[in-house]
Amino acid sequence: MKSAKNVIYLVTAKIDKHKLLVLHNNWLLIISLIILLTFSFCSCSSDTISSDKPIRDGELLISKSKTFSLGFFTPGNSTSRYVGIWYNNLPIQTVVWVANRDSPINDTSGILSIDRNGNLVLNHNLSTIPIWSTNVSLQQYRRNGTSVIAQLTDIANLVIVLKTTKNVIWESFDYPTDTFLPYQRLGFDRKTNQSWFLQSWKTNDDPGKGAFTLTFSTIGKPQFFMYNNDLPWWRGGPWIGSILAGVPSVKRERATFNVSFVEDDNNVALTYNIFYKSVITRIVVQESGFFQTLTWDNQKNRWNQFFSEPVNQCDSYGICGSNSNCDPLNFKDFKCTCLPGFEPKFPLDWYDSGDGSGGCVRKKGASVCGNGEGFIKVSIFDKMMLQLHQDSSGKVNVAQSNIHPNLPFFSFKTIMTATRNCDHEHKLGQGGFGSVYKGCLVNGQEIAVKRLSRNSGQGKEEFKNEVTLLIKLQHRNLVRLLGCCFEKEERMLVYEYLPNKSLDFFIFDKNQRSSLDWGKRFEIICGIARGVLYLHQDSRLKIIHRDLKASNVLLDAAMDPKISDFGMARIFGDDEIQARTKRVVGT
Repeated sequence: MKSAKNVIYLVTAKIDKHKLLVLHNNWLLIISLIILLTFSFCSCSSDTISSDKPIRDGELLISKSKTFSLGFFTPGNSTSRYVGIWYNNLPIQTVVWVANRDSPINDTSGILSIDRNGNLVLNHNLSTIPIWSTNVSLQQYRRNGTSVIAQLTDIANLVIVLKTTKNVIWESFDYPTDTFLPYQRLGFDRKTNQSWFLQSWKTNDDPGKGAFTLTFSTIGKPQFFMYNNDLPWWRGGPWIGSILAGVPSVKRERATFNVSFVEDDNNVALTYNIFYKSVITRIVVQESGFFQTLTWDNQKNRWNQFFSEPVNQCDSYGICGSNSNCDPLNFKDFKCTCLPGFEPKFPLDWYDSGDGSGGCVRKKGASVCGNGEGFIKVSIFDKMMLQLHQDSSGKVNVAQSNIHPNLPFFSFKTIMTATRNCDHEHKLGQGGFGSVYKGCLVNGQEIAVKRLSRNSGQGKEEFKNEVTLLIKLQHRNLVRLLGCCFEKEERMLVYEYLPNKSLDFFIFDKNQRSSLDWGKRFEIICGIARGVLYLHQDSRLKIIHRDLKASNVLLDAAMDPKISDFGMARIFGDDEIQARTKRVVGT
């Protein structure tokens, strides 16, 4: 009755029209909120896409157990939009799969739907040409009038299934990106030639296909390999019954991980799951070239590293070059040694600088076989059986593994064409070592070329040091070395071109410094710090730069910083907490 009296009072009393309008608007607001919350609850509770129910940017699919979400996201500092799958309930958005990794959307008009052929397609701005599609032939099913749905499962597998039979026609697990999840598989199908492999992101801001790929080799005994731009980077070895031969650290993980391997006439596949279902884990190929297992720490709200490969310098494939051995237990002396009967190809590099990448060559007139013995057993870290034997002519032969150069070589002609014969107009800068020129390759890629002056004795050691380090370092905040040229007494290094010059150009110029607001300055500071942390702690080598200054911090098109000029840098051992130098370097 009380509410009824209030209604009567509102009707009969002479109240202010403004108050009545406010009351009316409040009710509209409450009703709108109820509708909005109801709509949001309904849309978020769905785990399927059908022909009449797509999802748009801002909407989500959530798996039945609410473990994973699928929707549109923007990585890092990017402004682009991608369709991906991530953990639903973690405070840090961790993406485990990306659909359009090389085809970003530049606005929020994206829509993911099922087309008339039964394929998942990604469109934007009402365009009829898909940005991305599952591209599966479903005509045989469509002719029978069978409809399909796309469903996000509780193991983060996005599947297209027939409504009637529930048969899976397509699944995202067949097209992994950089993350290996429980119940997923890595390997290949011998009959269809389909391969299941991981490929790193380009950067934290770009999920496009990066430099590092983890896959099973199809040549000989199936075994794990990680490639850096198609060159062997790390070898996990074959499956030897319980572990991968090259990943002994997996032994200690078997109490947590149930790993299985299948090899038959049809498939080669490695998969795993977790004994303890409460443990959240993922295996990732990082953009820096590491193959890591990470587990979620609920107390600290962060990902903890469970294991990481490569572990040490000798884990890098072919680190000492041909006909050599790398000893990871040799902490004080040089880790590379030549095999019996061989000597360093470049003795000065080998002994003075500790660079063994040139490998070893046969000693003149040397023979390790005597009195007719045929074999010498050599224990090498690569775990390959390498044998020396004497042929009928008495010469020593070596059974070599597949050796690749560590760094691409550019011809002198290619460099001269790209830089227009190192024309003065293309000159970017000059130092004691020589000059840097801007160039453009025939494929349109812009490059920066550091050319060592032939008339100056300065810079030769620094030049060699920079090559040695940058071959082995990969990080988004370090300048990337693309290749080199050693021809016609020329020594040149080819780097990625960074269009926004160096940091000193902005902060020491009255006109330019205003273009750097505090937000961008803070991002640059964080980027430099990430690069230094990688050098000091996270890289395969511990590096002291020794000449870090504003002019040695280059800026890319997005004004992201990249540390350059490693000529003065110094490597120090894993067991060292400080390092000393006998000469003053840098500025």
